Amino acid sequence: MSFTGIIFLIALILIIGVIIGFLIKSKLLSLICGVLSVLIVLFWFLVASGILTNCG
Repeated sequence: MSFTGIIFLIALILIIGVIIGFLIKSKLLSLICGVLSVLIVLFWFLVASGILTNCG
């Protein structure tokens, strides 16, 4: 499995966590999963655009 596929899979799991948080009315779970999914997608975007590939 490629790096991009792994990142999208993790983001998808976190988005499902947001939906579950809304269904069980847990705002903290929704907030944590939402923020983590945004950070993971942002990290993937930086790696894919080449910003972080030259730093390592």
